[in-house]
Amino acid sequence: VEFMVIVACKYNGIFRENDFEVILNQIGSKDRNTNIANGLKDHPFFIKIVDKYHFRFDFLNAFFKSIKIKTILGEPTIDGINEFIDLFSESLDYNSQISTNLLIQIKDELESYIINAKILISQIKDLSIITLKKEKAISNIFILLSQCCNENLSVKKMMSNIFLDEFGHINNFYLLNLNKSMELKLDFKDLYFSNSKIEDFDNFLICDFDDNTFFDD
Repeated sequence: VEFMVIVACKYNGIFRENDFEVILNQIGSKDRNTNIANGLKDHPFFIKIVDKYHFRFDFLNAFFKSIKIKTILGEPTIDGINEFIDLFSESLDYNSQISTNLLIQIKDELESYIINAKILISQIKDLSIITLKKEKAISNIFILLSQCCNENLSVKKMMSNIFLDEFGHINNFYLLNLNKSMELKLDFKDLYFSNSKIEDFDNFLICDFDDNTFFDD
């Protein structure tokens, strides 16, 4: 499984003959690399096209990426998110095959994933990478978790648990590029937003606001 995860996450499901040994070394399999590589070449998950190996089916690429994202969400580490930030910023879009896979796996343990998401988002904010990539990653994590919320744990409560700072403000919250196909109506009443961005959110105007809602540019 670890081999497949690396193929999906680092090679996007396409790799060459000499990458077998490189990947096996990465997962700590330094003995019998040749025998293992020969066995993997005939694995039913792979197909060789000209001089490259591909996942036989596209859903396998999404499936193994979702395994890695779930692992990082389950146990956030700065090394993990630094190495795999693109999974969160580019692959975890709303309604993607990856997000669909993850929803099934995390919805029953939502509270623990919210705790971990708070840690993970704090790590993302500290990364020395392009700001937009960090914002998109945080937005995608929020959107994923919001789809798991229910009558026992509202989206507003989840948002507060993750983004509320010591001043009582929602801080470093990002919601980007979410069209109306996701029927997300947020409760912004009594919330003060600081250092946050909501952009291209089609349902923004039908969300709930009151006189205590404030957005600090």
